[in-house]
Amino acid sequence: MKTDLEQFPAKNPNPVLSVANNCTVLYSNKAGEPLLHEWGVVVGEKLPSYLRDLVKSVITLNRPEKMELKIEKKVYLVAFHPSSEEKCVNIYGFDITDQKELEERLRIKEKQNDILYRIGKVALEFESLQIFLDESVKLIANILEVEYCKILELMPDGNFLLRAGSGWKHGLVGKAIIGGEKESQAGYTLFSGMPVVVEDFAGESRFKKPEILRMHEVNSGVSVTIGSIGKIFGVLGVHSRKKRKFTSDDTYFLSSVAFLIAQVIERKKAEEALKEAHDSLEETVTERTSELEKSYISLKESESRLAEAQRMAHIGSWDWNLITGEVCWSDELYHIFGRSPQESGATYDEFLSYVHPDDRDRVDNALKKGLNGESVAGNYRIILGDGEERIVRTEAEVVFDEKNNPVQVKGTVQDITEIKKVEEQLKILANIVESSNDAIGTISLDGNITGWNQEAENVYGYSVGEVLGKPVSIVTPPHLDKETIKLIEEIMHGKKVQHYETLRLRKDGTTIYVSITLSPVFDSYGKLIAISFISRDITERKKIGNCSEYS
Repeated sequence: MKTDLEQFPAKNPNPVLSVANNCTVLYSNKAGEPLLHEWGVVVGEKLPSYLRDLVKSVITLNRPEKMELKIEKKVYLVAFHPSSEEKCVNIYGFDITDQKELEERLRIKEKQNDILYRIGKVALEFESLQIFLDESVKLIANILEVEYCKILELMPDGNFLLRAGSGWKHGLVGKAIIGGEKESQAGYTLFSGMPVVVEDFAGESRFKKPEILRMHEVNSGVSVTIGSIGKIFGVLGVHSRKKRKFTSDDTYFLSSVAFLIAQVIERKKAEEALKEAHDSLEETVTERTSELEKSYISLKESESRLAEAQRMAHIGSWDWNLITGEVCWSDELYHIFGRSPQESGATYDEFLSYVHPDDRDRVDNALKKGLNGESVAGNYRIILGDGEERIVRTEAEVVFDEKNNPVQVKGTVQDITEIKKVEEQLKILANIVESSNDAIGTISLDGNITGWNQEAENVYGYSVGEVLGKPVSIVTPPHLDKETIKLIEEIMHGKKVQHYETLRLRKDGTTIYVSITLSPVFDSYGKLIAISFISRDITERKKIGNCSEYS
């Protein structure tokens, strides 16, 4: 057995293990030790019971199986391959942490977009500014997974009032006053005009930790300004007791929320100003006219900024008066459906004509159920006038009169086409290696094989266990043993290697013609870490070509 085990690449950077048919661990390279530690065994011991059934199934069915395994901060794709000759199961681990992190970022980004959508919906549903602020901090704290969220309102004396908050001790929200000097985080945020990130207050030198954060044992946080120069409302902040490294996505999301909150506040102020103007009947006509004009201008500016926020989030809003039949669309909704704002809002029948024929009945039935009091929400496809197909998400609310008759429908539409495209791309990328008809794998920068798919085994005759960690020269004729290294150097210098035709050597000694494409592989920081290859056997094509020349 020792001779067989010596074939396993001990220096392979990926985990490689071997398990006997009685589930005893026969071998593990250095990279496989974290897997053994996670499973609570060492070489010579049997795998835990929950893995034994899997190993027996692989041997019995002679079919590979795979599973995902999270060990500390890494995620591995662990593949179990039967070895009929050695009557054992070979286990190969692949580090898919970067892929999982990308999937997690996409999931978080989608949830953040949903929170922006829900905050905008709250602004439409509640006239009270305080209710809007209270609901917003809860949503923000939940999506960013922090213990505390706050909205500080800048007071005339330069200090801040804790206007709304989530997680703070009882009695502080609405009463606590926080200093606005530059030595505080809130004051420093206004002074800098940029998002302020604190990973660990213990090492913070830009400003002092305010008492309210000290009494809640806060260690990290992010704060951004609400409003623009001349129209500052205050500061939006999130905090955690943990020492946390907030990402650029976190700060961008918090800035987007602050922008949306600022627009809603301006709109609420404008609406309140209009109401006050209507209630002030004692004022002179000139004064009333002046106030109304100022409020109208402020309202239009606020609507313009809200429209910009909708454009950034790809969210449009609409309102349908069931009594008059009048339909009103926001500018972004016109943009989503490819219509001109100069056109009137589409009638219900016109709207249904945009919906994909396969989705039309479902959308129509959902709205009819909404007229009976059920919730209206879902995804569907639309077809624009130029034939382009998009995917949107709609949420709608039906308003009833005192006799419980539906009188109005209002809602929002979000274009989620790009999100769905990214999801599909991830699915496609995840299946490329397994489903490709080409030999696909990866090579380290020093020329060792680090990845090998099933078709590579078919083309070259070597199994995964036989080639991982071996120099790529194992499949190269002796007179071309330096060729791949030279091609790798070209990739490292930014050159392209596509459909490069050459000779390669199979395990049985047969020489074959192949067409090779090499591509750079970068890590999340943009650093070149490996070379991927796509290799296609073109031997038959070459034979046909040679025959044609002789004939």
